[in-house]
Amino acid sequence: MKLFLGYTMLMIAAILMWGCYANELIKTQPTKQLPSRDRFENVFIYDVDKEIPENYRPFMDFLGKVTVQNILESNCYDYAVVECRKLGGNFLKVTAFYTDPWMGFDHRLEADAYNLDWGPGKSFVGQIVQSGLTEIDLKTRLTGKTVQQYEGIYQSITADNNYKFKVGFYQGSDGKYYMTYLSGVNFSRSWKEGDVIGVFDTAAYQGVFLGDWVTLDKYSTPAELTFSNSGAFNVSYIPWNSRSKLESTYIKTYPKGSVEIDYGVVSSTGSGFLISTKGYIVTCNHVVQGAKKIYVIDNNRTKTRLPATVAISDVNNDLCILKVSGLSLGYSSSLPYGFDEALNKTGESVFCMGYPLTQVMGNEIKVTNGIISSVTGYKGDVSSYQFSAPAQPGNSGGPLFNSSGNVIGVVNAKISQAENVSYAVKASYLNNLIGLLSDDVRISKSTQTSSSLSSLVEKFKPAVYIIEVEN
Repeated sequence: MKLFLGYTMLMIAAILMWGCYANELIKTQPTKQLPSRDRFENVFIYDVDKEIPENYRPFMDFLGKVTVQNILESNCYDYAVVECRKLGGNFLKVTAFYTDPWMGFDHRLEADAYNLDWGPGKSFVGQIVQSGLTEIDLKTRLTGKTVQQYEGIYQSITADNNYKFKVGFYQGSDGKYYMTYLSGVNFSRSWKEGDVIGVFDTAAYQGVFLGDWVTLDKYSTPAELTFSNSGAFNVSYIPWNSRSKLESTYIKTYPKGSVEIDYGVVSSTGSGFLISTKGYIVTCNHVVQGAKKIYVIDNNRTKTRLPATVAISDVNNDLCILKVSGLSLGYSSSLPYGFDEALNKTGESVFCMGYPLTQVMGNEIKVTNGIISSVTGYKGDVSSYQFSAPAQPGNSGGPLFNSSGNVIGVVNAKISQAENVSYAVKASYLNNLIGLLSDDVRISKSTQTSSSLSSLVEKFKPAVYIIEVEN
């Protein structure tokens, strides 16, 4: 009995001891204290099973030990990161992780906190540590000269991590475009004025840049810049330590309107498709109407941008035929599809191909399918089909195919107030316009060897193009 009571008292004491320890949820044993880091500055986490690279160690400053327990497993790491930042660190090496409710806690994490100094000459794989132009440098460069359209100083209008960033954007001597940090992040030891936070190349169409955005920890991640005609740009990227895309919008604050700027604004885009290997491409008249310059994006690997001229147009039926030189055809001398002028029946399956909303959806061809809803168009227009395949701005001028893979129309309109209500000018009206060309161009019906949608799309897409317009 005495033995049992002694054992019981020992267990109670042990439980009380562990219970008292368990109540201390977060414990930090600092060895060295640096200025604390802000919450948006990234902290690297190397878990128990991950070794610290040897080339990191010479640049790591040990700051102390962190213990977190009696907290949900995922939150243990979050609290440890907070404590690491309080010590001024940016690197956390987890040395132990326990799960043992019998010892007075559910989870217990032990970690060492470090400051990883990546100063000059100390960058690691995946980091971009580069100096560029400061605000004074940029204003000097951009004053009293004709500057490129997108060069300038920009201010964020959507606060990223509750900070408003001011950045510079300019073209370097190597032809690339550079984004430099100017101001807006208080107390950050990661960026200083003039640091490069983005390196970009121009994309296939104007106003879009692809490259790398540099986060506060100096690690780069693929990013896209999209400029609008208003002088603003949107940047979107996914940080290396996240699965969620971040987006921020910036407006230009310098140079002002008094500075001469070289504008070549793409005011609209549409779609088009080949009707002759002699370089004739069909699109909608409203896509190119009033254009000072027209370009066709050759659908090859390099996405070549080729100038085009209007060969002939039909305003009443919203059709236009462009003439383009230098197309790199991805097929033999004949077209990959045919044309069906016969009246297609209501309920027949159809699909359209084109390039809708390229600044948002990118320049990869888009395909949607549906049925012919009516053999007449808006308010009974006999020149058009109504179809249910979804179409968006930018689809105008693209081909509408029937289930046999023949072009039966040219997509030209949709009703925004209703879902999946789109229209296409019938192929017979296109053939009438083709007959007025000075060249002998003829279209005819064809029989496709494959009836699967995916195989038809692969076969047809080299002959469907992006149309760009400058007004």
